Amino acid sequence: MLRFKTVHCFIKIPEKTPDNSYITTKTCVELIQRHNTLRTGGYFSNSLAIINEALHQLFDLSSLLMSLVAAWIARWRPNEKKTFGYFRAGKKLPLLSSQLPSL
Repeated sequence: MLRFKTVHCFIKIPEKTPDNSYITTKTCVELIQRHNTLRTGGYFSNSLAIINEALHQLFDLSSLLMSLVAAWIARWRPNEKKTFGYFRAGKKLPLLSSQLPSL
């Protein structure tokens, strides 16, 4: 059973929030390894398609890293200035990371 803690008059958050940062960190490490493999493979085979795929992996990695930062900021507790906490950071940073490749 999930226990809730009242933070503000409207908001009730779970006392222990689920943490998927381990899975996301593991995925980031795997993407770095895949990027290095694709980059060196594309260089030695003179293939622009493989080098382009390595660049695509970098954009995926940046969005995953932004998601990790957003999850970390969203866990911050409310203070006097931010009475509702930092929940919105968990929603705004992924929106920014989805717009990053179009810049």
